[in-house]
Amino acid sequence: MKVALFCTGKMELAALAPALKNLFPAHDFVANGAREAMPGMAAEPLPEFASARVNDKDALEPESVLRKYVIPRLAGALWQGYDHVVLLSDLELENMGRAPLVCDIVKHAIRLHLQTIDSRFADETKWKCRERVSFHLAVPMTEAWLFGDPAVCQKNKVQPGRMPLLTVGQDREAFLTSDPPYAADDGADCTALMERAARGVKRKRAPWITDRRTEHPKHYLQWLCREPSENDCTTWQETGSGAEALKQLDWQAVLRLPNEYAFLHALIEDLANALCEVEPNPPERRIDVPTRIRPNEGRTYLRNQ
Repeated sequence: MKVALFCTGKMELAALAPALKNLFPAHDFVANGAREAMPGMAAEPLPEFASARVNDKDALEPESVLRKYVIPRLAGALWQGYDHVVLLSDLELENMGRAPLVCDIVKHAIRLHLQTIDSRFADETKWKCRERVSFHLAVPMTEAWLFGDPAVCQKNKVQPGRMPLLTVGQDREAFLTSDPPYAADDGADCTALMERAARGVKRKRAPWITDRRTEHPKHYLQWLCREPSENDCTTWQETGSGAEALKQLDWQAVLRLPNEYAFLHALIEDLANALCEVEPNPPERRIDVPTRIRPNEGRTYLRNQ
């Protein structure tokens, strides 16, 4: 079968399709962006709609990112030869604890989009959405998956001697570091940034100098790969080592972590069902989340909504 993947991040656009191909080798996964790769131009992911706090306007306003850019691309893929369509978005820290609301917003955006379709195709499009389209969340973001891989340091090219220190017993989907030097780092050692500021170039801060940094897996990877001579004070890049780490993700190790990654398990369960495959490494105890696949009678506009 052929699956269209719509992602809102550069790392996912570059690497999610081959990563899932490793898990389901009999099927084809195609990453779709807002702009496909052209000579001299990189493919672009869909614009993010959950990077800020999601609210009703994201579904109600026709000019919102979700209504104007994201949902039309999903609906269009249903007529392009794909057997299944998946939208994956980071939940982001701004929306932690609000996953049910984010799912509702996407569901209502689908509903409103269907109302704009030519009546000759509306019923069939609605049926195809319920049977063949899913919305999933990476919590708090896809980089959290990388920390379930025992080779996270090697695959992300972390310098020898540096190791991630996460809070013991904490689900990586509730990501939390326990690394005092990281929590306290003020970026003073970022020499390239400091030199640029001294030359009058608008000063940027090291990317991890943010609120809630201890909950942010991407910023922690950037800090673990910190390099004062780099302009961004880090060698870690989403489309570089991050994408390579996702392509080579040790699915068996990640999916076998007990009582973790419920949202990721929901994605894999849904894909296995859609592809008529046995679910790889199902959890011993299933934690219910709002993105789990639903029986036919429980669906409204998507396979899992």
